[in-house]
Amino acid sequence: MTSTPAPHLPLLHVHQWGRKVGDQWLWRNVEFALYPGDRLGLSGPSGMGKTLFLRSLVGLDSPEEGHLEWQGHPLTPAAIPHYRSVVGLLLQRAPLWEGTVAYNLQRAFRLQGQRGKEYNPQRAQALLDQVGRSADFLERSSQHLSGGERQLVALLRVLLCAPQVLLLDEPTAALDGETALQVEALIQHWYQEKPDRAYLWVSHDRAQLQRLEVTPWALTSGN
Repeated sequence: MTSTPAPHLPLLHVHQWGRKVGDQWLWRNVEFALYPGDRLGLSGPSGMGKTLFLRSLVGLDSPEEGHLEWQGHPLTPAAIPHYRSVVGLLLQRAPLWEGTVAYNLQRAFRLQGQRGKEYNPQRAQALLDQVGRSADFLERSSQHLSGGERQLVALLRVLLCAPQVLLLDEPTAALDGETALQVEALIQHWYQEKPDRAYLWVSHDRAQLQRLEVTPWALTSGN
């Protein structure tokens, strides 16, 4: 079970992070802290390395400089499986397994980081109801889903695993306007369920970030 950190202690803390591609620094000397209850919004032009930053926060991409702490402790390789069970990443083009929607939702619980958690079909249907999808949607093949539907399944999969932190990379970019609003409400509901939850939302849509009333955060580019 994840303990609730002291109010003054950040969940995530990045020290002096730097990432470059070739000889060009995308960002350098980045200091970032995400506290319980935080809702942060990150926007900016393409090419700044926002997606790489999110991938680095879950250990999928290694920065050239700096280190990361979880609840005040350096993140070690042995701690990564548990860490990924409490820090959920939703990429803009999240991959799905071949099979039905239900299979994709259930298989996430076979991953090492999700040991000890169980798939809850009632919870899955409740989430589907919030985005206007019937139980029949669970039987759809992942191969026949639109880009927006695939993104929706990936989000439901992350939420069912009940993370403490969400890292969201343009989660509504492939959705129509109505579904995008439903997804915003879904994530806000997840956030409000427990006081120690937090998220970082990346979006090119500044109006969306204003609507969500998130706190702006800037990823400083390197020189």
